[in-house]
Amino acid sequence: FKKAVGKTIKEYQSLLRLHKAEQLLTETDLPIAEIAQMTGFSDVFYFSKIFHREKGCAPRDYRKTYVPGI
Repeated sequence: FKKAVGKTIKEYQSLLRLHKAEQLLTETDLPIAEIAQMTGFSDVFYFSKIFHREKGCAPRDYRKTYVPGI
């Protein structure tokens, strides 16, 4: 898998979960805790930590700065 995709299965799975979380943050007004749960993170604090590490900002800040159409 790593040879074909360039990431381990766990890294790829995390990437997919974060991509879905980004989508939910920008397209819905669901609470962040619910988005974390919907994307497979059982702990909202862990979700926030991973999101911040990968995206450079907290989920709440990501949602605030997102502007549709740009």
